Formats: sequence, C-alpha cells, structure tokens
Amino acid sequence: MNIIRRRKYNYSKEELEKAELLEAYTRQRFGEKLSRKQHKLLQSQQYLEELESLKKIVDFAHQHAHVTVEHTLPRPGASQRVENTLMNLIRGKETNEVPHVGNAQPVYSHEQVGSDSELVQVEYNYESAEESIPEECIPKTCLVQFKIVGGDEVGKEYTMTVPQVTLGRGQDTTIQLEEDNQISRVHAQLDASAGDVYITDLDSNNGTYVDEQSIVEQTKFKVGSHIRLGNTSLSVVDIQSSVSEVRVKFKKLENGEMGVEYNVTLQENTIGRGKKALIRLRDSSRKLSRIHARLNLRNGNIYITDLNSSNGTCVDDRLITEPQKLSVGSIAQLGGVSIQILAIGQ
Repeated sequence: MNIIRRRKYNYSKEELEKAELLEAYTRQRFGEKLSRKQHKLLQSQQYLEELESLKKIVDFAHQHAHVTVEHTLPRPGASQRVENTLMNLIRGKETNEVPHVGNAQPVYSHEQVGSDSELVQVEYNYESAEESIPEECIPKTCLVQFKIVGGDEVGKEYTMTVPQVTLGRGQDTTIQLEEDNQISRVHAQLDASAGDVYITDLDSNNGTYVDEQSIVEQTKFKVGSHIRLGNTSLSVVDIQSSVSEVRVKFKKLENGEMGVEYNVTLQENTIGRGKKALIRLRDSSRKLSRIHARLNLRNGNIYITDLNSSNGTCVDDRLITEPQKLSVGSIAQLGGVSIQILAIGQ
C-alpha cells in the first residue's frame, strides 16, 4: 500500500507522517522489507497511541490474509477513494463510505462484488469482527528492538514483532480449552521453523502427547498427527507454509467425531542472511547462516534459539546449546554479526 504518492499539498506534515507510520507498520506485520526511514518511524513510537485502532485493523488483516490477490484489480478510482477515506480517518473525520462488516467475507474476490469501498475495510468494530470468526486464534505479541553492534551494518536498528502461540485452559492462551480441568492454564506452546511445526510442553501437570507418545522436548508434528492435552485430543488437519509463516488447522475430537475447528498462524521469527529469514542481515564474512537463529516469546520473556547454524550463536560471550533468555542490553553474536537488545515490550 502506498498512499503517499500524489497531491501531497492536500495534507499536513503530521497527517503524512501518520500515514507513513501506518504504512511502515503494515509492511512490518506482513513481513515486507522496510526502508531506513520506515525503521526510524517505528522506533520513534510517535503517534502510535493515536493510530491504535487502525493498527488493530492491520493486525486483524494480517491474521486473516489467506486470499491470493496477485491477479485481482480494483475498480477504476478505488485506490484514490481508499486513500481519501484513510486520510479522513487519520484526521479523525467520519466517513460514510465504509460498509458494515457483519458476515466477514474475503476483502478481495476473483468474482468482484460490492462497491470500491468494500474492497478495503478501513473502519469497523474490531471486537465484533473478531467474534464473527471465533475459530481464528489470535496470539499475544511482544515487540523486540535491537541494534547491529558488530558486522557490516553497525548502527542499523530493527524492530520485530514476536508472537506467542499457546494452548491451555487459561484466558491468556491462544487456543483456549477451558472445559478440560486436566489441562494446565498454559499447557503447551507451538513454534514454526523452516515450514515445519513443533509443540513444546510447558511443564504441565499431566503432560502433552503427540500420537500417544509423551513429549519431553520440542516435538515436530504433521498433518494427521493427534495431539493430546489432558483429556482433550486435537487432530491436525492442515498445515500451509509461506516464506515467513505457517498456518495450522486443528479439529477437536469429541466422541470419535471431528468437532470445533481452530486456526492459528505461526510466524517464523528467524534471523539470517538468506531470503527466507524474517530479519535478513548482511554479513560479508558469510559466517552468518542463511537461517541462523529464531526468537520466541515464552511466559513474557524473549528467547533466542540457534537453528543448527554453521558457526553457532553466543549470548553475552557464551555459546548457547538450548533456548537462551534475552534481556535489554544482552548482546547476541550470530556468525559475523553481533546484535544488542535495546527494548522489549508489548
């Protein structure tokens, strides 16, 4: 989305900055490369509170973005009407062009339906839209900001959104299984790496089972696997992977029949020099592997895991062999690149 391309004189400097910040946030959530200016805008934290409602819409779109739109063109004039509507929202003005989103259908369709304004939903009741698709499970997220302190790009800063996808009966879990009292409040966690999906038991009272085998470490599962937590069994019915994320579909088994369906998106929070890394760093020494390490959120803390890299990962000068907790000020060395954690927060 590039809404700042023509007739800039219609908008104030502050309005343009807000629009550019929203565009940078959108590109970050969808795993697109950011310019240096966009990185600075996100790091400044300016206007973020004022744009909170629009950010929620971007987050919602990211969780539900599964319709291919490469060959779909909006009607003539649609992009300008979207730009005008969005800028009016940034200015705090009401707009009459936005339809009610009651039955959440795809924003784009190969069979074009509705008016131009229906092609992009820029204002609606976020909570009611979320309730209309209860099977989509939204993970908690944490922002991590770090700076390159060694290597080819010293001084460059990055901001990364790290989600945590958990299962349990507690209200803060991504997939809540509240009816089973044999399940711990935060029972297990899901992670993705290189298109594969893994589950880890989080010291639950009754353990986690994959295909009836009790797991004691991070365990890979696939389509057709059965995951059991307490007295609840989930069947893995679909796994779809893209460059930076994996979508998993579960169905709850009830009396031998398929019941409630849960959909969750796992973001691959990887760092490396390859094209498939979410954060791609330059390293002329080539000691940084293509997919070198991964960041994960667990119990409110950020951990870094080495992904069998050629030259290993060190945190504060210590080589790590298992997930290592990071704190503000920690320095992680990944091959020929060193990064320092500047901030961790919601």
